[in-house]
Amino acid sequence: MKVENTSIVITGAGSGIGAALAEQLAAMGANLALVDLRTDRLEPLAEKLKQSNNIITLHSVDVSDAEAMKVMAEQVLLQHQHIDIVINNAGVTLWGYFEDNQLDDFQWLFNINFFGVIHGCKFFLPHLKSRPQAKIFNISSMFGWTAVASQSAYCASKFAVRGFSEALYTELEPTNVGVMLVHPGGVNTNLMNDSRAASSEFRRFFSSMMERSQSADTVARKIIKGIKKDKFRIRTGPEAYITEWIKRLSPVWGQKLIGRVLKKSMGV
Repeated sequence: MKVENTSIVITGAGSGIGAALAEQLAAMGANLALVDLRTDRLEPLAEKLKQSNNIITLHSVDVSDAEAMKVMAEQVLLQHQHIDIVINNAGVTLWGYFEDNQLDDFQWLFNINFFGVIHGCKFFLPHLKSRPQAKIFNISSMFGWTAVASQSAYCASKFAVRGFSEALYTELEPTNVGVMLVHPGGVNTNLMNDSRAASSEFRRFFSSMMERSQSADTVARKIIKGIKKDKFRIRTGPEAYITEWIKRLSPVWGQKLIGRVLKKSMGV
């Protein structure tokens, strides 16, 4: 699918993968509806993109709020007339062992990571089905393949995104709407700063790990390549391929191995 002259919605567009996608897609001639709760991130991004001569609209919305997302979808369609691609990218994480996590924090994460995806699909799908060709991109994770200690909430949400997306793909296969699923490995983004941690030790460890990860620009380029090739599943980073391969080879042994490697690297 071409991205030139298309209209694209990106949630979580203020930073990280979302912002990198916005910059690259704008340079390719796409019109963008940029969605993020934080206007302090959206406005500088829009300033960078204003020379692209594309239609760029900003929408400060909490993706976990169903009514707000419904209103946003209506506003986007009024401003853009049509939408061809929806990229459900907004996400957060919760670091720490399950017994130390608060239930409110667990719910907070699921409302954003999972129901944010549900809302993005639900409120744009009727319109997308009216287009000659349309795509939905849902961002899962390599932790949508394998689960690790200290990430029970995040892994559960990304497994849920994967399961939902695979079911939606099957439902929409006979239609003009394609569903794409993205499994990034580690990415150097603001995910740590925007998230919650049960302890400072977890925050320090994962912050240092993410600094050594692939850049958001690299991930964005691979996602755009996937758009053009109409790929259903997109993996980015060697760790995304390795964890999937290990879990496919031996689900139980692979789970133990990955868990032990991460625990050892954390010194626990």
